[in-house]
Amino acid sequence: MNNFENREKLSVYLPDIIIFDSEYRLVWMTDSSMKYFPEDAELQPEVTTLSTVISPQNLKTISVLKKSCDQYSYCEPQLINMNGFEVEFSLEKICNKGAGLYRMQLKPVHSQSLCGDKDKYKTLTSAQNSNPNALFDSQQRLQLALDAGQLGIWDWNIETNAVVYNPRWAEMLGYQPHEVPPTVDSFFGLLHPEDVEIMSKLVSEHLNGNTSFFEAELRMMGADGEYKWIYDRGMVVSRDKNGKALRAAGIHVYIHDNKKASQALSESEQRFRNIFRYNSIGIVITDPKGKILDVNPKVIEILGYTSDELKGMLPIMFSHPDDIPEEKRRSAEMFSNGSDFFQMEKRYIRKDGSIIWAHFSLTLIRDENNGIQMAIGLLEDISEKKEAEEQLKKQNLALLKMNEELNNFVYRTSHDLRSPLTSLMGLVNIIENEEKHSERANYLKLMLNQLSYLDGVIREIIDYRKIAAGETTVSQICLKSKVEEIMDRLQFLPNYELIDKQISAKEEVPFYSDDTKVNIILNNLLSNAIKYSDKTKASPYIHIHIHTTKTMTMIEFTDNGIGIKDEYLPDIFKMFFRATSKQNGTGLGLYIVKEALEKLNGSITVSSSLNEETCFKVLIPNQFPG
Repeated sequence: MNNFENREKLSVYLPDIIIFDSEYRLVWMTDSSMKYFPEDAELQPEVTTLSTVISPQNLKTISVLKKSCDQYSYCEPQLINMNGFEVEFSLEKICNKGAGLYRMQLKPVHSQSLCGDKDKYKTLTSAQNSNPNALFDSQQRLQLALDAGQLGIWDWNIETNAVVYNPRWAEMLGYQPHEVPPTVDSFFGLLHPEDVEIMSKLVSEHLNGNTSFFEAELRMMGADGEYKWIYDRGMVVSRDKNGKALRAAGIHVYIHDNKKASQALSESEQRFRNIFRYNSIGIVITDPKGKILDVNPKVIEILGYTSDELKGMLPIMFSHPDDIPEEKRRSAEMFSNGSDFFQMEKRYIRKDGSIIWAHFSLTLIRDENNGIQMAIGLLEDISEKKEAEEQLKKQNLALLKMNEELNNFVYRTSHDLRSPLTSLMGLVNIIENEEKHSERANYLKLMLNQLSYLDGVIREIIDYRKIAAGETTVSQICLKSKVEEIMDRLQFLPNYELIDKQISAKEEVPFYSDDTKVNIILNNLLSNAIKYSDKTKASPYIHIHIHTTKTMTMIEFTDNGIGIKDEYLPDIFKMFFRATSKQNGTGLGLYIVKEALEKLNGSITVSSSLNEETCFKVLIPNQFPG
C-alpha cells in the first residue's frame, strides 16, 4: 500500500459500493455511488440514514434482503430504480461485530460509466470536512471500507510489468503474500484457462482507451488446488502525453462463497423446475385466496385446459358437483383443526366434458407470520385404479351370483335328473310284470317321454356350461340360414306341423358374432315358441324377423301361443322360474338366453298378452370387422 500515492484515489475506481450499519446509517460509499441519490441529498457518515435518501419501496426491498443476509450472509441480486438508474444490486453482511455492517454493491443494468468524475459528485469527504464531528475522516473511512469489505488491491506498472499486491489479495486465495510473484504474469498464471482469453481482451480494450474501466468475475487457482471466484475491477490511473497507459490499479473481491451459494440456489431452483415440469403427478400452485398461479404440464394433460385458461381460476371449478360438498367439508375441517393439509379421492370434469378420478391433496405454505403465502395442490390420475376397483367389484358380485346360482343349480338339476330316473326305474319294474302287449306299449311311451325330458335337462346343463365357461369366438353367421337349420331340428316336437312359420330377413351387411352363443339363444327361443304354442287355435303361428346393420342385429320372435301373465314377466329370466305348469320344463331356458346375451353385450325384452300374442325382441351387437 505504500506504493499508492493517494489511497483516496481508490474511491474513484472502486465499484459502486455503499456500506451501512444495522440501523441503515451510512458508513462509507464510493464517489461513483453518488449518482444514485438526488443532488440535494445530505450525505453524512453516521448521520444520514437510507430512509431519508431513497424511496420507501427501495428501503423495503433492502430490508427484506438484509433479513436474508442476517440468516444466510448472502442474498440473490435484485433490480431496483435509484435516481433514474435501473440498478442490479447485491447485499452482503461483512461484519458481525457490534451492530453489524452491510455492503451494498450496485451495477446499472445498461452499460454506464461506473467510474464517474470526482468533480461531478459530492463526496462524503466534503461532508466530512464540513462536519468536524463526523466519526471518520476520509482516510479512516477508506481503510474501513477496505478492511470490512475484505478487498484485495493491486497496482500495476505497465511499463515494467511489475505488480504490487496487498496482503488480502493473496490471502483470499489462500497464499502468503511472498508466495505470489509481483508480476502480472502471476495473475494470469493463476487464472482458469477459460478466463485467460476473456481477461486479456478486456484489459487490452481498456488500455487502448476503448473503455473507461474493466471488470469481470474470474476463477483463480487457490492454494488448496480449487478455483475460487473473484470479482476483479480496475482502470488506468496514469497515461503519458500520447495517451499510452503507464499505470493501472484496481481491486479484487472474494465472491466465491456467494457464487457457490448462488449456483447452489440456481441448481436447487433448476431441480425444482425439473420436478415441477416433468413430474408424473399434477402440481397446482395457488395464491392465498385459492386462485391458480401456475400448473405443471401434467395438470394440463389431466384436465385438458391450457395453462393460460387455468390461471386465475379456482381448482374447485373443475370438481364434480357431487364431490364439492365433501371437498368443502374437509377444507373447513382442516382450518378448524389447525392443520395445513387434507386429501381425498374425487372426480374432475375435463374440458371435453369427460370425467376422471384423481387423488387430490392440498398443502398450505405459510410465511414467517403464519399467514398463508400460497397453497400447493397435487393431482394424481387414478382413473385406471378406480376402473380396476369397479371391475373387481363387478367380478366379486359375479362370483357371488355364480356361487349362489351354482348351489341352486346343483340342487334343482339333481332333482330334475333324479325324478325322471326314478320314474323310469318304476316303469321298468311294471313292464317286467306286465303280460299284456298293449299295456307295455303305453309304458314304453311314458318311458320315452321321461327320457326326452331327461335329454332336455342334460342339453340345458351343457348349454349353461358353455355360456358360463366358454370364451367368445367371432365368426360370420347367416341368421336366416341358422334359424331354418334349428327349425329343421325341432320338427319332431309336438304340434310342430300345425304352426305357420315365417322368416323374414333384411341383412344390410354380414353379421359377426359367437356362433355357439347365438345358436343357444335361437334354439331356446324357437323351442319355447313351439312348446308353448296354443293347439286350440285355428291358425297358430311363429314369425321371425331379422334386421342386421353395421352395428347391431335385431331379431323379433312373435307367436300367438298361450302367452305369459303380467305378474310373471319380471321373473321369466330368473334361473328355474316357470311361468306355467302346462308343459314340462326346467326353467333354465330363458335364463340361459339372458346369460348368453350378456356375454355378447346384447339384451332381450318381452311383451305378452295372455292367450293372445308374445313378442321377444333380441338385440346383439354386430362385430362387423369393417
